[in-house]
Amino acid sequence: MMVTALQYDSQGNIVGSRSGQESSVLHDVQGTDYIVTSEPWDYETSYIKDGELRSRPAREDAAYVWDNDKEEWHLDLDQYKLGAWRTVKALRNQKEAAGFEFSGVMYDSDPISQQRIQGAAQLAQLDSTMSIDWTTQDNSVVTLTASEVLALGVTMGQHINALHAAGRVTRGEIYAAQTKEQIDQIVQEWF
Repeated sequence: MMVTALQYDSQGNIVGSRSGQESSVLHDVQGTDYIVTSEPWDYETSYIKDGELRSRPAREDAAYVWDNDKEEWHLDLDQYKLGAWRTVKALRNQKEAAGFEFSGVMYDSDPISQQRIQGAAQLAQLDSTMSIDWTTQDNSVVTLTASEVLALGVTMGQHINALHAAGRVTRGEIYAAQTKEQIDQIVQEWF
């Protein structure tokens, strides 16, 4: 007769399975905690409690950890903080690439634009008499002198630095927070 044996640890998490002829399977799992089942199961949603196969409900997000004893999900605040910081970093990066204002005009600041501004600033350092036609965020063209190109680069650097400085402060606030609600409020400030 074909059977499936599920091996589980002291917390009830399924750690292995064996399927095949009953005598062979039971021989393989000797000395471990196991149950024999014909029910559908999987490693992600199934667990063993009181010698029976049970199913976990869906979890809210990756920051929740299943407690087999209480049979419920609970928030792992440290994991939630990591997720909140990842969200803030993504928002910071979006804002960094969203553009910045220089002399009343919006300029692109995506990674390629940053490289172009840095290259133009290097050129301006080498040739103080240069001028360059620059396409702005709204696709209009402005002519910049060498000193304006250098100031454009400085302004871009200040834009990026301000966002990273604010991100560092936010990261400290997230890791100091004691509740999910506090973390959510801190993250919301970036939207």
